Amino acid sequence: MTKLTIYLFYMWRGVIEIMNNFEFEEVYTKNSHLIYHIAYSYLKNSEDAKDIHQEVFFKYLSKH
Repeated sequence: MTKLTIYLFYMWRGVIEIMNNFEFEEVYTKNSHLIYHIAYSYLKNSEDAKDIHQEVFFKYLSKH
């Protein structure tokens, strides 16, 4: 797991804690683009950004 994945996970987890009354699907829909765009802005590679995006959400789901 990369440092960027860890950073994005903790950043996104903070968003989730604020929005903990929402269903995961709604939270995912509202925040998915943000996670991808942050990852892409660091990596400048679409496939790598998609991988990080998936890792962040997978890590979140595995914690709940």
